[in-house]
Amino acid sequence: MLGIVNEVLLQEYGFTLAMTRTEKIQTYVYMDDGIYTGNRLRYDLTNGTDSIGWLSNCPSSQCTLWVYTIAGHTEGISYVKKHIQDEVEEKQINVQRKTTLMINNTRNPRGEIGVLWPENIHGDPYIDSYIADLQVSSGKKIAANNLFRHTGISSQEKLFSSPEARRVVEKAFLQKGIQIVKASKNPTPSMRPLGFMPLVSLGFGTFFATYRNIANNCPLVLWWGDPDFPITHPFGQWHPLLPRRTNSVV
Repeated sequence: MLGIVNEVLLQEYGFTLAMTRTEKIQTYVYMDDGIYTGNRLRYDLTNGTDSIGWLSNCPSSQCTLWVYTIAGHTEGISYVKKHIQDEVEEKQINVQRKTTLMINNTRNPRGEIGVLWPENIHGDPYIDSYIADLQVSSGKKIAANNLFRHTGISSQEKLFSSPEARRVVEKAFLQKGIQIVKASKNPTPSMRPLGFMPLVSLGFGTFFATYRNIANNCPLVLWWGDPDFPITHPFGQWHPLLPRRTNSVV
């Protein structure tokens, strides 16, 4: 990234990064491929259990922070805003955001749904068994909206060519995603069939990926597995279309 910036500076303005000064900086830039659940951005900016966020070490108050991402998910952006608001106001930091692609993952059955959110699938023993296990492991009754979309309510469809096409993909990805979860020996609690998600659900369900990597918030069928492992190993039981490059497969 720094190499690209250095090249652009040289071509457009005739100087390199090494020639720039660092005194009296009033504008800072945060760049990432996307905002998914919002946890990465939140804890890059604010303090975590064992980490110090950028806002705590910000060299100057009354500055501007630009957050640039290729994509952003509506719920993740709202989550980050809520958790940085007090500290940002206290230090008088002006946070601006530029996102090329906004993906609506707010679970409104009558709105535009930009992620996978299956209708209730009745009578599939594999899915029924997984839902029952999910209820037990969570220790509480799960909100219906966190699992299934209301059957028969038409939404504003922009992700698929038709509602039927959505149903086919959602059911297939859910079934195979459950198979992958069950094949894992010790899956982390946030491992969901339709993508990693801390909240108890069927998964985050986004389709956003870049040529450089794919987030674990995408459905497991797209990225989970490793063809270099033998078929007797859980990783060898699935050949991913978009293997994850930087993070280890769980």
